[in-house]
Amino acid sequence: MVHIPEYSLVIRPPQPIIETVAELKKRLRAEIGWFGSANSQAHVTVFNFDATPDELPVWKDNISQFCETIIPQEVVFDHFDAFPPRTFFIAPDGKSMRYLNEVIVRFSRFIKVKPQAHAHLSVARSLKEGQLEQAKNLFTDEPLYFEFLCDALTLRQFDHESKQYANIIGRFAFTGTKELDLLF
Repeated sequence: MVHIPEYSLVIRPPQPIIETVAELKKRLRAEIGWFGSANSQAHVTVFNFDATPDELPVWKDNISQFCETIIPQEVVFDHFDAFPPRTFFIAPDGKSMRYLNEVIVRFSRFIKVKPQAHAHLSVARSLKEGQLEQAKNLFTDEPLYFEFLCDALTLRQFDHESKQYANIIGRFAFTGTKELDLLF
């Protein structure tokens, strides 16, 4: 059985974008059937982790400190892309990609883990052979433009009943008021 981390730190777009992405996923599911992330709300993953109840307040404090070092910025997601052969997603424009990846990399360095960043909003994961092409074909002419102020990180907890990160347990605003100090 695959281990699912208990917590997921994400950049969460506004609710109207979450709802639009949910509609795209619904259309894709009607076309190709089940796929990974079919029920997942739109988000950009920053970091997934496990923590005990005693460790969680420390994580929250560190996330809050980190967010004090980030300046909010408008971001744009304007095209579909893929990680062949199994993942179809909505990608940010170049400027937004640089900003979002910088946030992810800086957080990784802040907590002293290997940085891995390729910011995106997943539409479908774990696609089977042929499904990626079907997804691309379905959305070829789909107009796409999402813009929002990226001004916080959201901490979500895994819900074992719904099998989703459905419980939002914290929102940490970007203030840009402090310099970045590495932990540990």
